[in-house]
Amino acid sequence: MPNNKKNKKNTKKAESYSKHNHRMGEVSYTLPNNRTIIPDSFITNLKFIDSSHTTLNQTGLSYATVRFRASSSYDIDPVIGSTAMPGFNELASLYGKYRVIKSGIKVHFANLDKFPINVYIWPSNFDLGANYVFLAAAVASPFAKHSVISAKSGMDSKTLSHSLKTSDIFGTDEVLYDDDYSALITTNPNNNWYWNVGIWSPVAALEAGVMTCIEIDQQVQFTERFSLTT
Repeated sequence: MPNNKKNKKNTKKAESYSKHNHRMGEVSYTLPNNRTIIPDSFITNLKFIDSSHTTLNQTGLSYATVRFRASSSYDIDPVIGSTAMPGFNELASLYGKYRVIKSGIKVHFANLDKFPINVYIWPSNFDLGANYVFLAAAVASPFAKHSVISAKSGMDSKTLSHSLKTSDIFGTDEVLYDDDYSALITTNPNNNWYWNVGIWSPVAALEAGVMTCIEIDQQVQFTERFSLTT
């Protein structure tokens, strides 16, 4: 007489083995119609390397700045435009909305001028514009990072890093669910915050400026998954 208990146990093992092999890519397996491999909400990290502001300079003036939308993965550079984070467009084909949970920045500065220069990174929860004049006051921001790099003859360079949550810069957890802090995949959020990068010389007008290498990271949440059956 067959041992039904033993047969059931063997069947269970076989099913488990088959699913394991599927995960290892050894057997084919058809997902049921009510399943999807795309989650309803997805959080990932995106990285942007700036290639449009490798030299920061305004010849004849004592300051120069550039800013980036820390809260927009769709268009991070408001000066250039149409600058989506690498990987954003691929994920945007699957989801309808996104929001940036936090962002980080790293800037490598190398002085090209013959005199020392102050360098800054500071976030703001409103747009300061393309060329922010009051750089000397920016250091008063509680979130600012700053340093000094020596003259070109000193072969000096500095690296400044910063990281901030969107909830910290706006001072509210509403950024995690309020629609004003998220956006459709083809727009920027209504409420944006910015990374500002600047140089300032208190001793002479800029001549050659400062060479920069700017890296920006974003932790982005994608929501409103598109239907995969239409």
